[in-house]
Amino acid sequence: RSAVEGNSFATNFGIRTYSEMFQKMEDTYKFCAQCKKLPSRLPDPRAMRRCKRCQNIYYCSSECQRENWPVHKKFCKKLKLAAMDRLVEWLIFTGDIPFPTSPWTKSITDMKTWDDWFAMQENLEEKLEAIMVGRYMGILWSNAGKPKPENNDLLESVKRLTTDFFTRPVTIGFAINTFRIDPYNGPVTVHVVGASHIETLNIRATDYDELGKMFPRNQGLEVVLIGPEVVDGPVMRPPLTSYGPRGTVYVSGYKSLYHDFWETLVENDRAARPDLVVGFHPGFHASRGLTEGWLPTLLLLRDYNIPVLFTMYSEQELKSSLQILAELEAHVLDSGPFPFS
Repeated sequence: RSAVEGNSFATNFGIRTYSEMFQKMEDTYKFCAQCKKLPSRLPDPRAMRRCKRCQNIYYCSSECQRENWPVHKKFCKKLKLAAMDRLVEWLIFTGDIPFPTSPWTKSITDMKTWDDWFAMQENLEEKLEAIMVGRYMGILWSNAGKPKPENNDLLESVKRLTTDFFTRPVTIGFAINTFRIDPYNGPVTVHVVGASHIETLNIRATDYDELGKMFPRNQGLEVVLIGPEVVDGPVMRPPLTSYGPRGTVYVSGYKSLYHDFWETLVENDRAARPDLVVGFHPGFHASRGLTEGWLPTLLLLRDYNIPVLFTMYSEQELKSSLQILAELEAHVLDSGPFPFS
């Protein structure tokens, strides 16, 4: 919240040890899944118990746990993976994940799944093994307060978080390919519309470099993250007015609604017009107020006939969003499941 509001805050939040850091992370999930009681409302806060199977859900009593089991058993296995990934995600912040990648040896047209992407990586086993036996992986499970998972489960978690890290640049590359935009013929500018703290908190200027690996020898790729909740950081720099060096990816950020960004910068030649716009889970279907907030942007994209790719969380969100776009008479070329989620 401090980052979104532009306030400064201590980077360590007063945390002195690794075990204290992981404990504070875990404390945010400590409430009874059945009656919603917090530990502070119990006679003995230490009585709060955790599901031994998933290591994710808490209960204030054995009675609440029994009552909740018919619901919880449907999700227990998935929540076990979520609890593991929540901890292993720390390795993204330490720099262990992702592992170094090389220029793509296959076109994106030939890449159907993440398994294809992993198969393309040179020395994959050695790179994954380095993460598994790395210093921070050891620190993690020495301080997490949970039993260390089996190596196979842990390896799958590392792979899930690797794909989670790369999903945004790969999505943009997928859109460039889908709309037949040629990054070898000239520079390409991509606007990520509706960007927020999710895309920009703790971002590094190199986080979209995989896009350059997808299109080696490109003529220059620019990604501008635009949204009212963009967080200040390394990419909070002006968008390009002239194209950057060939073969590189330039990432910048701008805190604003998209139509304001367009009027302020694009129309005054302080930023390039986009070849492509991408919206990650924009959520313009969620409420009437949000739809109205998005309306100037959607109309702008429609009227300027800009290629746009939106991603959705679910089938229901997709249907609702398509209905809104149809009412706006937008030209929807295609929709369906995405292989690089």
